[in-house]
Amino acid sequence: MIEWVGEARRVVDATLGFGGHTQALLEIGCEVLGVDMDEETLKLTEESIASAKLGDQFRAVNGNFAVLDEIVQKVGFEEVDAILFDLGINSFQLDRSNRGISFKALDEDLDMRLNKSMSVKASDLLAALDKSNLTRLFGEVLAKGLANQLATAIFERKQSQKFVKVGDLVAICNQTFGHWSTKLLPKVFLALRMAVNGEMENLEEGLPKAFGILRKGGRLLVITFHSTEDRVVKQYFAGIVSEGKAINLTGVGLKPTTQEVEANSRSRSARLRVIEKK
Repeated sequence: MIEWVGEARRVVDATLGFGGHTQALLEIGCEVLGVDMDEETLKLTEESIASAKLGDQFRAVNGNFAVLDEIVQKVGFEEVDAILFDLGINSFQLDRSNRGISFKALDEDLDMRLNKSMSVKASDLLAALDKSNLTRLFGEVLAKGLANQLATAIFERKQSQKFVKVGDLVAICNQTFGHWSTKLLPKVFLALRMAVNGEMENLEEGLPKAFGILRKGGRLLVITFHSTEDRVVKQYFAGIVSEGKAINLTGVGLKPTTQEVEANSRSRSARLRVIEKK
């Protein structure tokens, strides 16, 4: 991925995570502003970069890339050469953050917030939505019939029993989908996590903000991991290219190599798209 930043010297990592991309950028001499909405992850990454003695050219901000224009203006990090979005969640958030993001963590609270200052947890959302809105939520990732089946089951159950733990949602999925549940659970949890954190809305707002920040010749790089977010990126890139404001450098998008998948199995579904501002 790093080779796609071109001749960049000032880069925004809009989804800092554990800083893998940022550390690589710092090692080749870039100045990097890292942005992440997860305070816990941000703190760990700052410590890691400091211990690697790479902190001189690095700044970190706890914030949402939906307001990236405001963030760079506030910290005086403008005239940006490249901006990177590595979407989705990191392994810590999925496996060890005790947020109920993984469908395997049956005893964890059904929370899913990437920023604990947010008021609405996944359990709150399930409690508040009616059947039609639940169908719409899960319809982002499931076929309409399956989404309606699950919404109906959730709505009926919550009349007498609240959804509190991850296991509560897993149980209703198993009951609804039977032997198909194993395949569908990742999609169900993805849809709920996206809704809790407003991920698609943030992306739709953040992409044009990021493009506006770029200098002429600057590059916008986005790594997606599922079709819902990739569709948003694909449509935005196609629009900005058709307007003559950018050049598409990666065509239909680049997939990871066999070696990359072997090193990190979660990268299997990744797709990289890059445009350059005219």
